[in-house]
Amino acid sequence: MKHIFLSTLVTLLWFSGCKSATETGTFAGFQGERDGHPLFAIIDTSLRDSKVKASFPWFLSISTPFTNPTKDGFTTDQEASTLNDWEDTLEKEFAGECRFVYVGRVTWKGTRELLHYVDTPD
Repeated sequence: MKHIFLSTLVTLLWFSGCKSATETGTFAGFQGERDGHPLFAIIDTSLRDSKVKASFPWFLSISTPFTNPTKDGFTTDQEASTLNDWEDTLEKEFAGECRFVYVGRVTWKGTRELLHYVDTPD
């Protein structure tokens, strides 16, 4: 059930980037499995029924592979810090180009995927 809910939730969310339109949200962690691999996601559940999505019609998904994933496909503590810095850098880049809403991130099978809603496809 968690797997189906998580897959549906992540599929339905549209990713956005650029100048952050919201500074806070209600984030929830989800654990599941996909294709036999454990999956962990942190998603802003306050966006589920939010009208803010109408102002951000584009979904942006950016993923990167891990350098040295654990046997379960997750990050090491050292790489997690590097990935957090990468996420911060990307958001700074977005901020100069468009308005965005951070939806969340998914960690699965040796990759990190960042999810945002954006107001413009450029």
